[in-house]
Amino acid sequence: MANTLINNKEQILGLKEEILLEKLGRPDKHDYQKRGRKIYSYYITPGNQCSLENSEEGKRIVFEMNALGLIALITIQN
Repeated sequence: MANTLINNKEQILGLKEEILLEKLGRPDKHDYQKRGRKIYSYYITPGNQCSLENSEEGKRIVFEMNALGLIALITIQN
């Protein structure tokens, strides 16, 4: 699913935050920045966030929203 999101990045950028939440649900991790920016993370592989048996954090897809609540950036992080 992460590959589909990245491959369709141009169609996703600029969508409202509500649409993201409707389609993917609540994020696994969220961070609120200055000036109303938000960062939502969804884990796409298992890691120490799931079980202490794993030594590293799993891969995640990260959506950054601007102050208007529109998706401004999509990245995959390790």
